[in-house]
Amino acid sequence: MTAHSPFISQVMLHNNQDPYTVAILVPDAEAIRRWMEHQHLTLSDSEREDAVLNLIRSEINQYRPGGTFEGIFPERWLPASTGILNEAFSEQNQMINSTLKMVRGKINEHYSDLMSFLYTPEAKDICNARNRESIRSLLRSQV
Repeated sequence: MTAHSPFISQVMLHNNQDPYTVAILVPDAEAIRRWMEHQHLTLSDSEREDAVLNLIRSEINQYRPGGTFEGIFPERWLPASTGILNEAFSEQNQMINSTLKMVRGKINEHYSDLMSFLYTPEAKDICNARNRESIRSLLRSQV
């Protein structure tokens, strides 16, 4: 069984002795765009960001108890909150090294504000204002 989501390109989990695990992830804009077309959502739909964020949440929930991929990861590794990025980790932005491994220190430093936010009560709702703006920006950049 392969654990893969067509809607998520990259994800980094973070828990450095913190109260819970958080994730920052990069959605696959093309797959989301195709899904939106299939769902008859357009860029002018006011609820499209929440629809996309709920899609991403449902993909993550497939790893929780009762999901298709239940038990693949320990439950403590599953994120309590998720931050959405509108830029992929790459060699160009130095978030990926030449062996295609994430440079966690660089990512943590660059997204330190987001990481702090992910440990707030507001961030536990994937449909928060920051994630909505990231989805909006991601979809705009793909037009």
